Amino acid sequence: MGKRLDFADNVSSLLFTVEAVVKIKTFGKEYFKDKWNVFDFILVILVLPSLIIWFSPYSAYSLKFLLSLRVLRVFKFFRVLKFVPNIEHIANGVMRALRSSIVVVIAFFMLNFILAIVSFSFFRDVAPEYFGNPLMAFYTTFKIFTIEGWYEIPDIIIERTNSVLLAVGIKIYFVFLLFGGGIFGLS
Repeated sequence: MGKRLDFADNVSSLLFTVEAVVKIKTFGKEYFKDKWNVFDFILVILVLPSLIIWFSPYSAYSLKFLLSLRVLRVFKFFRVLKFVPNIEHIANGVMRALRSSIVVVIAFFMLNFILAIVSFSFFRDVAPEYFGNPLMAFYTTFKIFTIEGWYEIPDIIIERTNSVLLAVGIKIYFVFLLFGGGIFGLS
């Protein structure tokens, strides 16, 4: 059954490729002026490695990982969206929202970066498994932002310290991390 499915998959890849070639020959440069055609062309290019492996006389084990790109053909079904009324307005709105979101993502990244460096300098000796280097601290800070480990990590750090005043400061710091990044940052 697996060989039959592979054969059907390769035939559909071949048909998509032939369709793109025929359209390019028919329309010439006009083919690339339509965004849906460009979208199809990109998908066909991504699927070409599966055809190369299929027609190759070698087993091409080194290229097998490229076969996973075949799953991207599922995106061809997005062409159904062109039948949705006013889809251009919706797409333009989504693009404007994405452009606006870039500033928010950069600000969140910077917040995470700054707090990770501060956390690294505070806790690198106390909890090196979480804050041993800036990259680990960045990941741990992001984990706390996503409310994963928000109570375990401070408890581990508090166990390794012997000062009640320091324990209170650690709890306040991690509450600030949770609210600053987890609630306000991710919102």
